[in-house]
Amino acid sequence: MQQTEDAQTQKRRRTVWIRFTLSITIVIALFILIVFAGLFVRNTDLIENQLLIRARAHFYSIVVTRAWSAVHGGVYVEKKEGVTSNPWLDNPDVPTKDGRIFTLRNPAIMTREISKLAADSSLVTFRITSKNPLNPNNVPDEFETMAFAAFDRGDREFYLQAEDNHTFTY
Repeated sequence: MQQTEDAQTQKRRRTVWIRFTLSITIVIALFILIVFAGLFVRNTDLIENQLLIRARAHFYSIVVTRAWSAVHGGVYVEKKEGVTSNPWLDNPDVPTKDGRIFTLRNPAIMTREISKLAADSSLVTFRITSKNPLNPNNVPDEFETMAFAAFDRGDREFYLQAEDNHTFTY
């Protein structure tokens, strides 16, 4: 009888120990899961914030470049193969004494050309647009139309974050 009670007591102790160990393991696993979930969310937020900071930096670089060009009245570049005159400017070409021709690159055309270079190198993409563009190539697309509506509401900034062909509005 004593052996049976000792066996039952040991079995109960073992059961209690197993339950305790299992409970502690579950608590620790949940704690670790919560910590990693928190780290994932925090890292995602940091990455998204960093992307927004980079986008703003690109934007301000273009704005400063355009301002520099405007202060100097544009930039003249030599007309070589592939360089055409801006059809939106009156008399953009200037001949030199040695027979070369230089054509004016105003801030708008300069921005368009920088945009093409950036897109070709897969850095960033951007373009010029307005609600009433002079150049029909500058008609706003769907995103730009949404941005103009946001600006009309008083927003100072508008952007979308695209992820795996899904677009999320912020």
